[in-house]
Amino acid sequence: MEKEKIIIRNELITDFEKETMLFMGHIKSHIAEKFASDIKIFEEKKTELITLRFACFGGLNEPIQDHMNDIFRNSKIWFEGYNSGFAYSAAALIIQFCHWRSAAPNRKMMIHWPVPIDQDGNTTSSEPISKEHEEWWYDIFAARSGKSISFIKSIAHLKLPAEECLKYNLIDQITEKPMRPKIKITP
Repeated sequence: MEKEKIIIRNELITDFEKETMLFMGHIKSHIAEKFASDIKIFEEKKTELITLRFACFGGLNEPIQDHMNDIFRNSKIWFEGYNSGFAYSAAALIIQFCHWRSAAPNRKMMIHWPVPIDQDGNTTSSEPISKEHEEWWYDIFAARSGKSISFIKSIAHLKLPAEECLKYNLIDQITEKPMRPKIKITP
């Protein structure tokens, strides 16, 4: 019996009117470039809050990841990260960069170290990019959750349901839809 091939759309869908961005599939270089470009448009429009929705695996290579980190750090926009599907790898990390983090019930998140990928998001090795980069990765989850790095490493590679993510402070709330909170929280 032939295995059915699953087609994953690697895409970023931006709705400027609703102030939302939906990440689908792997976050490849063209998606990171579109993200940067669309953020500039939101900034020009003086947008205060953008909801980032995730239904994706991750897939950032190190230079793209660093670039997106800079965008979050330097933008005046407030970000709400919402896991509407699943957030693995880089998607889980990007949620940690957001000011407010939430997930739909029964959604999963998986923390694991970044592995080398090519420009198309294909894994080129199962080894971490570098020990330094692996530590940086876990530092972000530890800082945002208030948990130790050793604890974060102990739950890495597990597909954590939203309830566990809330318990471990990897998200702030479980909700049926993004909340678009009015409060300002600095990550």
